[in-house]
Amino acid sequence: MSAKIPIEYEFIRLMKEWLPSPERMDLVNKVVQLVNECPRAKLLLPYLTMKQKNEMSWFDEPASTRYHGASIGGLARHSLGVYYMLKKLNLELPANRQLPEETLVICGLYHDLCKSGIYYPKHLQSKALAATPYETQDLYPMGHGEKSVVIINEILRPSNMCLTQTESILIRWHMGPFDRMYATYEAHLKAAYQFHLMLYIADHFCTMMEGDE
Repeated sequence: MSAKIPIEYEFIRLMKEWLPSPERMDLVNKVVQLVNECPRAKLLLPYLTMKQKNEMSWFDEPASTRYHGASIGGLARHSLGVYYMLKKLNLELPANRQLPEETLVICGLYHDLCKSGIYYPKHLQSKALAATPYETQDLYPMGHGEKSVVIINEILRPSNMCLTQTESILIRWHMGPFDRMYATYEAHLKAAYQFHLMLYIADHFCTMMEGDE
């Protein structure tokens, strides 16, 4: 019986086939390095290699239709940036309140899994790329942050390694006050999860820094 190929090696092999550019391979290597020591994050790697109905993988996809990260690989670059920013914010917390590294990796890299598969390149009749390069078609309309939580837990549940409550809260509310439901739960969130906006702050900062690409 042949030895089972480690998931990270299979992941890199697939990404080399699909994403030959040096920039994107650099992203692949950085992501693999981050998740290697995080068992639950590692279980999510195959989802990143999966081509969605829009014929793009997570590493191909944009982060938005025309604003931040509206280009090939925008979603991966944005997510990696959010992880780095979240890590910096975490260091500002008291030592006994800091989040574990695996939580930072999962929340940073995977908070926007809800976007995977919803962006489609928009072309004019002349086949030229339109001024707004992408349009959306969401075939799994479960919301935004809550959809990411659902997708992640669907993948992790068979291994009995689902998100923690803190991770679920951070990802669910990573849009902060831009989520129309936030005001309804704001008081409860502030009372129960003092740092529930950490991911929102990291995400919003990266979004503003990226701007139009």
